[in-house]
Order: sequence, then structure tokens, then C-alpha cells
Amino acid sequence: MMKQIRAGLMSAVLVVLICGAAFAQGTFVPQGSVIVPGLESVFISSKSNWATYMALTNITNDAISCRVIVYDQNGNDVTYRTKIMTGSASSGWVVIAAGTSDFEIPAHSTRKFVLQAVGSKEVIIGHATIQWSSNDPLPHTALIGSARTGGYVDSKIFATNIPINNGQPF
Repeated sequence: MMKQIRAGLMSAVLVVLICGAAFAQGTFVPQGSVIVPGLESVFISSKSNWATYMALTNITNDAISCRVIVYDQNGNDVTYRTKIMTGSASSGWVVIAAGTSDFEIPAHSTRKFVLQAVGSKEVIIGHATIQWSSNDPLPHTALIGSARTGGYVDSKIFATNIPINNGQPF
């Protein structure tokens, strides 16, 4: 009887350990966050469109994990309309991820996050939540950033640039 109880307890402990390990691997625990309102991306035609860009800079000495989720005017997650980019001295903008909310920013590096409407007469207005986490539990702030909307309407170029979180680290 004791062998059966012991075997049952060992099985239960093993199931808990396996499930806990599987759950921990997919867990993103944010250490900081901010909400960015006023995102807008419009595609009317090839001669009239604009997009929102966010430059996010890691101000720590370690790589951080970043999660950006974009919501449209109806509260729908439209992160699938996004790209994460970096610059290159020889090939301009380089897309390092597309359609995903999770990406890494190396220490002291900047990534460009782009929300861009692509369909005929498509309009996206909304907001984003930006969250970050680090293997280092000490930083209370890790990112600074700015949001920019830019584009052109009938050959006239325009752009705005607004600091995220009033320019303060978050």
C-alpha cells in the first residue's frame, strides 16, 4: 500500500514539475511598460499614404526582451501589420521581424517599429502597449523612445515626431 501511495505522489510531483517548466518557458514578465496613444497609418493610394514609426532604444548594458502590441480603433490586435527594423550602412533598412509582438533589443541599440496600412483605402488608428523585460532584475528603466508619423499626400511630404513617455526612460 505504501508503495502505491509513494508511486502516486511521485507521479503527481513529476506532472507538476513538467507542467511548471513548460509554463515558465513561455512566460513574459514585464519589468516596465508604457502606453503610446495616437498611432495612425493610412493607405489611400500609392500617392497618398502614411505610417507610424517608433524608435525604441535600450539604455542598459544588457539585451532586453521587448513586446509591442498595437490595437486599432476597434480594440483589435493589429500587430500582424508591423515590422521591426534595424539600419545598415550598406543596405538601408533591414527587416529583422514582421508580424510579431516580441523581439530583442541588444544593449545600447535602437530598433525601428513600423505600423503600416497596406490595403486600398485602409485606415488604422489606435494605440500600442510597449513592455520590456530583462534577465537583470535591477533596472527600473530600460527604454527611451519616440513616435513618428510620416508620409506623403500628393507629392507633399510631412512628418511629426513625439517623445514616448515625455522623453523619460521607462
